[in-house]
Amino acid sequence: MRRSPEEVAAGILRACARRSLTVSQVMLSLNLSHRTLKLHLDYLVPADLLKCAESGRKRLIRTTQLGTAVMQYYSNAVCLLRGKQIVYPLFTNFDLLRTYIANDRLSTKMLSTVQADSYHRIVPQNNEPEL
Repeated sequence: MRRSPEEVAAGILRACARRSLTVSQVMLSLNLSHRTLKLHLDYLVPADLLKCAESGRKRLIRTTQLGTAVMQYYSNAVCLLRGKQIVYPLFTNFDLLRTYIANDRLSTKMLSTVQADSYHRIVPQNNEPEL
């Protein structure tokens, strides 16, 4: 089954969230070609969702704080669309995202699906189970 570009990007962010990985490790863990990984790195790094560092001949990739937040929002959206309970709690504090937007580090096109003021924690009504 083919993965969408968003699924591949989320997979890269998730794979590099706990520790820095080499390009080869990311390719192997996600079953990606070098070309596909490079295409994704070409927009994830400038968006400050990933950081790349050189260690000798190795290129190490690590998810940034902003990348972790975006990965969590994406995971929550997927869970909600599938009718499942959200994995990460939703926050109303978007200071980090607003700072990046204010400094033009993220384009509004990249955040077109993230409307900072529209995210709210789902509060159960009348003893309904929390989503």
